[in-house]
Order: sequence, then C-alpha cells, then structure tokens
Amino acid sequence: MLRVKPGEKIPVDGSIQEGESTIDESMISGETIPVDKTTGDKVSSGTINGNKTFVMIAEKVGSEHFFHILSKWSILQAGQKLLYRTWLTKFPAILFRLSLAFQLLLL
Repeated sequence: MLRVKPGEKIPVDGSIQEGESTIDESMISGETIPVDKTTGDKVSSGTINGNKTFVMIAEKVGSEHFFHILSKWSILQAGQKLLYRTWLTKFPAILFRLSLAFQLLLL
C-alpha cells in the first residue's frame, strides 16, 4: 500500500483504498479537467494527485504498468514507420523509371 500526497505523481497503476482526491489525467487522456476519484477507483501511473492525500494499493508494477506498455507500443510503431518511409523513398524512383519507359515506347 502506498500513500500519495497532494501534488505527487502516482508511481504505479492501482486502486484507491482509502481517501479521495482529484487526479490530473491529462498525460493519458489529454483532458485538462481533473477527475474526481474515490475509494475503489482505478488510478494510472504517471498521473498527478490533486488536492488530497489517499492510500492506494499497487496492482500493476514493472512490465505490466501503463507507461511500460505505452513505451513498447511506441517502439513498435516507430519500426513500422521506418518501413513505410523506405517504401515512400523508393516509390518516386520507380514511378520515374516507369514513366520514362512508357515515353520511350510511345516514340
């Protein structure tokens, strides 16, 4: 169990066991308005506690927590973008050669 004080980042994914607070989840959802959380509500790592202290229990730690999954996903997406970009750099050269060959056939 962890005690999270006002203004602190929530260290791991879990749920509130005792207390209540407003949580700034803009890092995850993009929503600028803090969300009210009470006992039993889920909280995510990396979000910021608002105005009150609460006690939470850690449910997902290490490779299971939100930011670890997000970083793995972004690395995967970066690799896919590279494949897409290599295709885009080769496409104009192929198109140029095809159009040149077509023009030579018409002469």
